[in-house]
Amino acid sequence: MSQSNSLQDQPNSFGWISISLHWITAVIITALWILGRSIEFQAVDAIDARRTLHVTVGLIAWLVLAGRIFWRLKHPHPRAVGQSNRIHRVARFAHYLMLGLLGIMLLSGPLLA
Repeated sequence: MSQSNSLQDQPNSFGWISISLHWITAVIITALWILGRSIEFQAVDAIDARRTLHVTVGLIAWLVLAGRIFWRLKHPHPRAVGQSNRIHRVARFAHYLMLGLLGIMLLSGPLLA
């Protein structure tokens, strides 16, 4: 995709809102993974505080995911220059699938706790 100076997605490029939501999600999910993995290495008295932080960041992740889904439903996926209809549909499906799997992953945390 080409470089975009626009806040909103353009026909052939992602805007800064989509790019920011992507990277915010990536940072939050990485932080959740690190927090989750590090709980088992904490002293007993620090486990509750680390678990509370993990849950709080998870709730923030839900809000960001809801924002991403809302944004994506309101603003269609940009199409790469020269991209066929078939490839565009596959890419769009893969993106929605990953967002859905992310939602399942965020839901599984509280259910497995």
